[in-house]
Amino acid sequence: MAGIQGLRRCPAAVAAAALLVCAALAAGRAEAAEEQKRPRDLTELSPEQLADLEVTSVAKKPQKSRRTPAAVYVITRETIRRSGVTTLVDALRLA
Repeated sequence: MAGIQGLRRCPAAVAAAALLVCAALAAGRAEAAEEQKRPRDLTELSPEQLADLEVTSVAKKPQKSRRTPAAVYVITRETIRRSGVTTLVDALRLA
């Protein structure tokens, strides 16, 4: 009982101990969340595996990557001719 009486006399020590415990728990959770957020190395996946990845898009719901909306840019032959590009990389920069 002497320990409890001592805690009643020093509420600042109790508050400091509680604060340290909370900080330690928060740090542990933040570290675990960070590990979950790390992306996989997508360069090691096959095209089939990439197509089966679940992503969250503008629709705000998880869905297979092949089912997500995508923007499509069309670069016409005339646009390529007028721009004077000679490589595929340069043509893709037009988009």
